[in-house]
Amino acid sequence: MGFFDRRILLNNITSRARKMGIKMGDLESNAGVSPGYFSRLNKEDNKASPGIEVICSVAEQLNVLVDDLVSVDFSALTPTQEYLLSFMNKLIKDTQTDHVEWNCETRDEINNTEIDYNGNIFHPLLTWESYTDSYPGGEGEQISRVLFRSNGYDYNTQAFGNWYNLRLKNGVFVYVMHVGMYHYTDRSHEIDDKEMWMWNPKSGRQFICTNKYQQPFSDKLDILYDEIEKAMQRPQIRRDLRYSIDAFMKNDFEDDPEPEPELPF
Repeated sequence: MGFFDRRILLNNITSRARKMGIKMGDLESNAGVSPGYFSRLNKEDNKASPGIEVICSVAEQLNVLVDDLVSVDFSALTPTQEYLLSFMNKLIKDTQTDHVEWNCETRDEINNTEIDYNGNIFHPLLTWESYTDSYPGGEGEQISRVLFRSNGYDYNTQAFGNWYNLRLKNGVFVYVMHVGMYHYTDRSHEIDDKEMWMWNPKSGRQFICTNKYQQPFSDKLDILYDEIEKAMQRPQIRRDLRYSIDAFMKNDFEDDPEPEPELPF
């Protein structure tokens, strides 16, 4: 369990139960504590804290993670921030249980991407840009290259580690990326962080969050990136292959019928 804040915990229990329409008596009963338990804890002279079993039960009833219940002040979050927190928690959970298939783009692949003969770049987040390199003490050399303009480093961005992407519905992608500062001639000032972006084929890309100074998303993004890297070390089976394996496990060896061709009208 992460950083424990008793005040945040009790405030979250009260506010989320009210928001979800859950009666405090039902919450207490399902958690195995006596009626009025949380009211007594909220008194100024009471310094006691609920046990881990109670916290786990309450977190499940309130549909939040235990770590978030004890450390994230939900009353300070906007609806969009709370929405994003739920999204990131599901990404983490589904990654841990291998319910999603992340695609890896290596640092070298990203940093060595080039335009083709027609001037195309086959990556939705990369563009051809010209800019002036302005590292500390530098001479401001003019540079033209394929790059990703990150939230933290703009033109001076490079892939500092692997990038991971996940396809969602309707061709929308979420990217979890390890980026850093690029210097054309000086590597002594390199710094790095994690960023999350999304890309829609109809509306383009959008920055979501960074692990720099954006709590509680900073910790979530670090956890998500680590979980993706762990998942990449485990055996992976594509969904189309799982379909055939599942059929085999049911002793089904018959090929599926070919789909009917679409009519031209």
